[in-house]
Amino acid sequence: QNPEAHGLGSTVIVPVCFGDRLYWISIGDSPLFLFRDGNLVQLNEDHSMSQRIDQMCRDGVISFDEAKSHPDRNCLMSVLSGQKISRIDCPKNHIKLQQGDIVVAASDGLQFLSDEQIRCTLDSVANQSSAKISAKLLREVDKLGHPDQDNVSLCVIKLDQLPSEWANEASLHANLEASQHPSAENVQHIFSKKAERTHIVRALVKVSRKARQV
Repeated sequence: QNPEAHGLGSTVIVPVCFGDRLYWISIGDSPLFLFRDGNLVQLNEDHSMSQRIDQMCRDGVISFDEAKSHPDRNCLMSVLSGQKISRIDCPKNHIKLQQGDIVVAASDGLQFLSDEQIRCTLDSVANQSSAKISAKLLREVDKLGHPDQDNVSLCVIKLDQLPSEWANEASLHANLEASQHPSAENVQHIFSKKAERTHIVRALVKVSRKARQV
C-alpha cells in the first residue's frame, strides 16, 4: 500500500502488569529493565546481532574493540514489518514484582548509556516519582552529546505500594489461568493481520480486564 515504507519496521515492547505479576511481549531490541535493591537486569531478549557478535568476542574470533564497533551490531533479526515475525519474546512465566521495584521499558536509544550508568541513575533517584525518574534518565542521555544518538522513548513503572486487592495469590492465579495468556503463536497470528498494533493492544486489554475482575 505504501511502497516508500518497503523494508521499514518497528520494534515492540509491551509490559503487562497483572497485580504483582509482570508479563511482556517484545520484538526487536527495545529493552525491558527491572531495577530492584540496587541491581539492574534486562528481562527480555535482544533480537539484534549484538548477542552473536558478543559471543564471537568471547570465543576469540574478534577482539573486544571490534565487537563494540562492529557495523552489524545493531542489525535486527526480528521486527514488526507486516511480514512473518521470526522471533517473539513472550514468556509464559511471569516475574513477581515487589514493593520498590522499578520497571523501565524503552527504545534502544536509552542504551547509549551503559547498563552501569542506567543502574547508577536509577539508584540515585529510586525514591522519586516515575516522572522524575524518566526525566533523569533523559537528562543523562542528553548529557552524553553522542553525535549518533538514536531517539529515546521510555516508560517507567514504579511500585511504591502493592494494593491489598493483589494479595490474594491463589485467586489471582486462577483468574490468570482462565484468561488464556497469549502465547507466541497467538501473537504471531494477531500481528499477521492488517491492524497489527491495534489487535495486540486490544488482546492485552481484554486479558488485563479479566484479571482485574478478581
